[in-house]
Amino acid sequence: MPGTAIEVECFDPHPTSTRGETEAIAALASAQGWNRVIVVTSSYHVSRARLQISRCYPGALAVIGAAQPMDPPKWVYQFGYQSAGFINAWLTPAC
Repeated sequence: MPGTAIEVECFDPHPTSTRGETEAIAALASAQGWNRVIVVTSSYHVSRARLQISRCYPGALAVIGAAQPMDPPKWVYQFGYQSAGFINAWLTPAC
């Protein structure tokens, strides 16, 4: 929207994980009175980030994936890592 102020917040989550990021986003949003959050993450991380953040943050949420070039070995690694992380997030929700 033209004329809309946008605030960018950078932080070091504790723990340094998606769960820590989720809890930090929820705390910041509550403290600042935010009703909309945009999260930019790696394209392969969008689904898991959206799942976890939406459990802890009740406002409007947009999770945007930044494309990253990946060779086949990195793709295979990320597929396995993100799949395991998604299952873990589904079984052990934050907040």
